[in-house]
Amino acid sequence: MVKNNLCANAGAKGHSERIKCNDKNMQTKVSMVVACYNKSEYIDEMLQSVHEQEYDNIELILVNDGSTDGTRERIAEWEPKLQLRGFDVIIIDQENQGVGAAVRRGLSQISGDYVCSPDCDDHLKSNYVSRMASVLEADQTVDWVQCNMPLSITNNNVKRENYLLLLLESGIWSIWRKLIRSSYLNQCRVVENFVTDRLSQEMAINIPLTLGGSFPFFINENLYHYQTRKNSIMEAARSSNIMDFFVNYKNLTIKILKSFNALDERTELMTQIGIEKIITSETGKTDGELRSLMLLYLEKYTNIQVSSLNGLNTSVLQFAFETLLFSNKANEPESLTGSLKNAERIIACACLGSSGMKMLPVFQFLGLEQIICWDENGGNDVYACGYGISRPRYHELTDKDLVLILSTRPDVILDISEKVNEASVFTVDAMKQYLRWKISNIGELV
Repeated sequence: MVKNNLCANAGAKGHSERIKCNDKNMQTKVSMVVACYNKSEYIDEMLQSVHEQEYDNIELILVNDGSTDGTRERIAEWEPKLQLRGFDVIIIDQENQGVGAAVRRGLSQISGDYVCSPDCDDHLKSNYVSRMASVLEADQTVDWVQCNMPLSITNNNVKRENYLLLLLESGIWSIWRKLIRSSYLNQCRVVENFVTDRLSQEMAINIPLTLGGSFPFFINENLYHYQTRKNSIMEAARSSNIMDFFVNYKNLTIKILKSFNALDERTELMTQIGIEKIITSETGKTDGELRSLMLLYLEKYTNIQVSSLNGLNTSVLQFAFETLLFSNKANEPESLTGSLKNAERIIACACLGSSGMKMLPVFQFLGLEQIICWDENGGNDVYACGYGISRPRYHELTDKDLVLILSTRPDVILDISEKVNEASVFTVDAMKQYLRWKISNIGELV
């Protein structure tokens, strides 16, 4: 529902204008549901960031889930300040039932046209609400918005028909990323079918939103500051038996998929891949099982010759896997392909950094075995991924050379760019675009 055209037009130019009206009644109401449990040490920072929002018409619903550490008292102190700011404040007290039950209780009380649900121990940028609301105001066909999206996931390059699979595989579950039309939340029967569990509320909201038929609008801007706390669910998982935690998380996800009649062999396998991906990242365990699951999925559900991918290391295989399943066909980066074809020499710089070490196996996949590799820590006996790594000799570069900067650090990119004389220069982002183009043309989903 649009309250007034003055506000409705605030995001019309590329969804980028902030919404700021002198009268909050001219703005569409946004309900913000915050589940609160034993976060007295951090909740002031969150509520301060809510107080500093550029957006004025906010209904703040704070659900105290049986806190025992003074969290409730901190909420009580903030209540008059937030009301003086002009916000509607609703405080709900309940016995401790877990974050899922707290969020569900809050969602059942909303009266706003849009709704979001940040965590109580993080904090928001001042345009968190206004930036996402501007998208919903400007385009009535958009039902939900997601911020803090990685640059690899954009509105133009994601295969919409595979979004549920992307959700299960990628871990972009966080509810705090989202601003949702309340009408769409109701259409998807999120509250009525909410599976409450102490582990998480994420999939109980994400899965029905995804199955509801509407596609999210992605914002590749960081509007939210996520904090890892010692008493958060993820930290608790790390400090206890993380394997048990994620097995339970997988079982919860499967339970929710089943409740929406969305569980089949394909979604179950993708859920396993997503969970294994996180376990590998969090524990540093061998990635053999993750690799096997990805190859199994590609073999069963694509027409790709899986044998052609066997030589890839797991990080490149994962990039290929995600590109093939979730990305629309990429356009050829003609500037880079032309330079690769015409260059007398191709030199990769900053090869021994974390980004460089991930990219070196990519060169083998792309058939760039003759590439010259440089790094400040290189030397006569330094090798990585089968390549000899020598120290840079920038003074030898000419306009017939092509330099690939593999670091993602702005200071390193700037430093190398200033030393390459007249050689052509491309960054690791350009290489990833080139890799995405090459991969997206080697196979299709069945």
